[in-house]
Amino acid sequence: AQLGERSVRKTVTCRMCNALILREISILSAIYL
Repeated sequence: AQLGERSVRKTVTCRMCNALILREISILSAIYL
């Protein structure tokens, strides 16, 4: 059960980080383009 929780938490945090990175990239591209 613990391993499952950890993997789920990891995927959630990865998704959040990816969303933040994509947002920052879009903001930077909007500034530079």
